[in-house]
Amino acid sequence: MSTKSVFDEWSQADDLTQKFRQSVASLHNSSGVAYREFRKSLSPRYGVVWAELLCGHGVLIGTVMVLLFQKPLPWWVALLVIACSALLIGGAIAYLALFMHEAAHFNLAQSTLWNDRLANLLIGVLTGTEIKTYRPTHFDHHRKLGLPDDPEHFYFNPLNWHLVIASLTGMTLLQAVRKRFHNTKVTTGSAPAASGKPSRSNSFPWVLVGGMLLHGGLVVGSLWFHCWFLTFSWLAGVLLVWPFFTVLRPILEHRSTQAMAGTDYFRVPHGAVNRLFGDGPLAWILGGAGFNRHLLHHLEPQISYTRLRELEQFLQETSLEPLLKPHRTTYLRVFGELFGK
Repeated sequence: MSTKSVFDEWSQADDLTQKFRQSVASLHNSSGVAYREFRKSLSPRYGVVWAELLCGHGVLIGTVMVLLFQKPLPWWVALLVIACSALLIGGAIAYLALFMHEAAHFNLAQSTLWNDRLANLLIGVLTGTEIKTYRPTHFDHHRKLGLPDDPEHFYFNPLNWHLVIASLTGMTLLQAVRKRFHNTKVTTGSAPAASGKPSRSNSFPWVLVGGMLLHGGLVVGSLWFHCWFLTFSWLAGVLLVWPFFTVLRPILEHRSTQAMAGTDYFRVPHGAVNRLFGDGPLAWILGGAGFNRHLLHHLEPQISYTRLRELEQFLQETSLEPLLKPHRTTYLRVFGELFGK
């Protein structure tokens, strides 16, 4: 495979980005509506954000409540219940984690203070991630997408059995925890604030500690009260299923179908690749909080995911539609194109 062919998909994405930026001032849809005027109408729909966020919490809490009162079952039925419950728990946490992204762009609440507080309380404690730590990392991802120093670089990994096994055996989670502790240490260290004194607001990683207490307390408590279904389902969901979804999603979003497994993209630029997945049950799970239209988010990062469908519909009626069309696909199609390469 030639070097040129490896970057074909990157070139398409770059062409779209450049064309979009160049045409913003003069872009109109087929009805003559100017993009700049349309853009002003795309304010966040907080009710939609909270309905979908709380839906994820509802699935998580509902699964826990069912497992708390689960009666003994034949061993093979018990294993099936644990497997399904772990999928629901891990999938729900992975889904809820996506809303940290919305909070990073200040679209969780009108108040920036409450945006961050609610993100930490309802999402960060579950994932061990503080919004003030995540935000600069994610903004670097926007600036450095496809470059060797992109901090959100899971898509550098080929999608193969090795990755699946690493995710489903806890190896991926262990690597993420080590990185998280390193990032927390850097962020909460003794770096001086503007006054020359250490910042007290970042002196204690309460979100990370709160997450450890939540997960540890739930496991220990379920063991204490002999709720074995909850114990094993929670452990499998948090340690195996959640990391798998966390690794899989960015690969499907950003890894080029022409990327080579033997290439070290920490040294060689992978290139900026984005996709449009549309709607559907799988897109709602893997692509919650607007990740199913991740390409549009990279074009307009500050637009709430609750308005991305409208943005796509507008752009379909403009001169940019021929450039958008090659990026439309499905999760299953991309998975098939990437797996084993």
